[in-house]
Amino acid sequence: MFDACRRKKQPQLVRAQLLEATAHIVAECGPAGLTLDGVARRAGVSKGGLIHHFPSKQALIEGLFAAIVQAFEDALAALIARDDDPRGRFTRAYVAAVLAPCDGVFSCKLMDACALALTGDVALHEAWHAWMRDQLVRHGEDAENVLGRIIRYAADGLWLEARTHPAGFPLKDRQAVIERLTAMTYDL
Repeated sequence: MFDACRRKKQPQLVRAQLLEATAHIVAECGPAGLTLDGVARRAGVSKGGLIHHFPSKQALIEGLFAAIVQAFEDALAALIARDDDPRGRFTRAYVAAVLAPCDGVFSCKLMDACALALTGDVALHEAWHAWMRDQLVRHGEDAENVLGRIIRYAADGLWLEARTHPAGFPLKDRQAVIERLTAMTYDL
């Protein structure tokens, strides 16, 4: 009978709550403002419960980064699955995923703020580049192809510009750039 009254453990739900709390704090205060106590409080979890899932601040940051990358990879996979032309398919999906409204683990604004805040972490920067190289190889694109890099960097620039100056780029001009970048992927 006592067991029936106990709360069921839901480790995936707790982990998701902890990552969302981490994302909010990183978005609001940057990685330097992140504390284990703050995350536990915001998530409504004991500090011991937090440490069970993430034993350190760095583990929380890495967990958040992994969640962001996984959400992005899922979006890419869905776009790639709908594209019949293998030439430039990964880069085309990259452009679409980077510049489309996001769905997934956290809200767009939260994901964007976290991505910007985490850019200063050298280890995460290296992890991102390793992930990108692996994705390019997996999808048959040359990681050293200059045109591919130009297209992806331009998409990153459009994303950053939209996040830092949301009203500064006319929508029709932005759309024309996206269409041109997408057309260029067929030359890869």
